[in-house]
Amino acid sequence: MEHDVRKAEIKARVITGTYILQTNTTQYNKVKVSPTCLMCGNGDETLQHCLLDCEQLEGTRKIGTKMLAEIIEEIHPLGLSLFNTREDLTQLIMDCSHKNISIIQLPMRLQLRRKS
Repeated sequence: MEHDVRKAEIKARVITGTYILQTNTTQYNKVKVSPTCLMCGNGDETLQHCLLDCEQLEGTRKIGTKMLAEIIEEIHPLGLSLFNTREDLTQLIMDCSHKNISIIQLPMRLQLRRKS
């Protein structure tokens, strides 16, 4: 239960923009900080990098993507292929009920939210 609370807290902070990634650390420090991802060292540590690209998170990402694909396929036969931009996929991962996920009609978004 404590783990679920921590995950929810992190997700809420990321969605609201209050989770500090390397790319926005310089806003809060007087010293120049490299935006490079501290986990993999490849690319800037942005939200998209963490969710879609970071090599160190590949195992976790595979598990999460498989779960997400199964849920989406129950709702729509095209599954994750509906989300053809990195921005749409990032938004889906962060908040599947967000109005910007217009490719999924409202009843389907509500069903997805209940399942996730």
